[in-house]
Amino acid sequence: PGEGLALDNSDILDGGHKTRINKALNDSGTFTNGKTTTAQRIIVNCELAEQELLAQQREYPAQSVDEPFFGCYSQRYFRDRLEIYCAANGIRRITPYNFRHTFESYRKRPDESELTKAKNLYVGHTEEIPSYIHEVEGYPELVAQEINRIFLAIFEYARQKRNKDG
Repeated sequence: PGEGLALDNSDILDGGHKTRINKALNDSGTFTNGKTTTAQRIIVNCELAEQELLAQQREYPAQSVDEPFFGCYSQRYFRDRLEIYCAANGIRRITPYNFRHTFESYRKRPDESELTKAKNLYVGHTEEIPSYIHEVEGYPELVAQEINRIFLAIFEYARQKRNKDG
């Protein structure tokens, strides 16, 4: 969660098509470098993320280029606001880490293909990536398309469940 909260407008690249991730925001509001060498990266955004980033920029224009993109100044602040949101909307309490872990659960598959290994780079993980793997041309776009497909499938499942449960 800290990587997303640390984003500022200068990290949104190519009209929202890419995002530079090079820092994280911790509980006390301190910016830190990533934990691993792959934490510093530029990712290709999936279509849904691109749309949301651009909507965020339109809806809440920053006063300066280094202003936090989502207006949060610590993970604790975001977690507290999320808890209030959940309570107000009758949603089971979740944490920012629940978002990341749920994403990882959908992203990860038992069949570790090269595409899945490349997804580890997307989230800044070094585990499961052989020492000699390197980014192959076209992989970032494939990863973004796969992530978009996963989100669309989750949204469709939730829509069908909501319709069924009435």
